[in-house]
Amino acid sequence: MEPAALSTPRAADRLRVALGLASVILKADGAMVVVPQGREAARLAAEILAGARCAWAPAGGGRRPQSPGRALVRTAGLADVLDLWRDDFVCRAGAGCTLAGLAAPLAGEGMRLAASAPLPQRATLGGAFAAGDRGLRGAPGGGLREAVIGLTAVDGAGTLVKAGTRVVKNVAGYDLMRLHHGARGAFGLILDFTLKLEPLPETERALLHVAALPQALEQLARLRRPATALDPVIQAWLSAGALRALGRDGPGGLLTMAQGWEATVRAWAVAAAGEPADGLAEQARDLGFAQPQRALWRWLATPSTALGAWRAAEAALERAGADPWLVLDLQNGHGMLALDATAPVDAVHRELADLAAASAPHGGVLVADRLPHALEAALDGAGALVPPSALERRLAEAFDPQDLLPSMPRRVAGRP
Repeated sequence: MEPAALSTPRAADRLRVALGLASVILKADGAMVVVPQGREAARLAAEILAGARCAWAPAGGGRRPQSPGRALVRTAGLADVLDLWRDDFVCRAGAGCTLAGLAAPLAGEGMRLAASAPLPQRATLGGAFAAGDRGLRGAPGGGLREAVIGLTAVDGAGTLVKAGTRVVKNVAGYDLMRLHHGARGAFGLILDFTLKLEPLPETERALLHVAALPQALEQLARLRRPATALDPVIQAWLSAGALRALGRDGPGGLLTMAQGWEATVRAWAVAAAGEPADGLAEQARDLGFAQPQRALWRWLATPSTALGAWRAAEAALERAGADPWLVLDLQNGHGMLALDATAPVDAVHRELADLAAASAPHGGVLVADRLPHALEAALDGAGALVPPSALERRLAEAFDPQDLLPSMPRRVAGRP
């Protein structure tokens, strides 16, 4: 079912009366942006949009592509730290808080959120969670998904939905929090999160070893030996294209980072004996996201999948004119694949399908993410994107019966 056409004048008038004139922005091209101030205002905005049969999409601080006929509901008015339970290392924060904005008040309390995302000055909690971004901090429990122990959202009809509690260890029925993770707003707008925190580390240090992927995996095995005193919290491999984008040359690079007590981290750095690379992790994490001409995919693969599929795929994608970059987390297998969005669509999608097919036997999945609307439409028309599964469709219908919210990220063809 196609999303309902945007009835801008009717919905805009009702939203202005309910939320205030400043909360509704009508652009010259007829697009509408709604910025509710507070949780109840966000719920009311969703209810009004549903009543007017207006298709809408949640949006954080990034540049979400504006689909024709779809309003954007932004979380900029939901950017407060609502509660902080210092003794429990738990806080509740609005979905519009940026990761960088949240880090400052937590650091003053000697705490931090053990998660990262590309462009943390712009990445909001809600946007990073809905996009499924893990950043590069791949240690167990080191992603935003693991840090969230509760959330409040509003579905497509304007109904409040709550999940989880402020208790870190809690079992309470179906885990609705994980349903929203990576769904790109298909089940509603997230309003706030309850997050578990951790103490600030005393220091951190990053190292780079220039090496192709097989050699990088061998080096990583040596870095994980008990003699180094700790495992690096960042264990990522950068493809040759990603390395070039960072101003380095080589077949690829193993990027590692350790955090903890000063003496322990110093001993690890001496044992690892790599090139100092402080700051490179943040640059690698931001690759592709800061450049609007890049189309991004998320590649969920194991290191063995990467060995079996990436080397052939890299050459094929370069022949298709895609100039591929890959940043692959070697601990959880989450990869950020960036391609030139101006490359010929018909050539690129064949290579992506081959990469997905080669990854599938090892459990790898290639997911379209953050694509410009025109490129997504072209890929969809070419049959390069797999529609959501029947189960996902039923879930979407339960949370969005009028089909007003955006569709979920779709896998690239080639996945059985």
